[in-house]
Amino acid sequence: MKKLCTKGSFILKDKERFFKVIAVKPVGSNRHAFDCRDLESKSNIVLTFTMSGLIEALNKASKFMKRPEDMLLFDLDNGGLWKVIPKEQYEKIAK
Repeated sequence: MKKLCTKGSFILKDKERFFKVIAVKPVGSNRHAFDCRDLESKSNIVLTFTMSGLIEALNKASKFMKRPEDMLLFDLDNGGLWKVIPKEQYEKIAK
């Protein structure tokens, strides 16, 4: 698998829970294992999904991440939609 380099955080949303992605590994045909940390409970977890076009989507999204403070949100609850959230925007949301 091609190494993915992003300048910020990669967050997965699955079943209304948010996970910070630590690493992504291929585990078969279009299957990927995500080493994650649950943002609420702080526990480590490995999530495995079948995802066509994952690498292409992440490479495209990473072009929009300008600073280390930016966040990439990959929403599995909504068909894999992604959004780059600048630091200023998620600080407003957190308040």
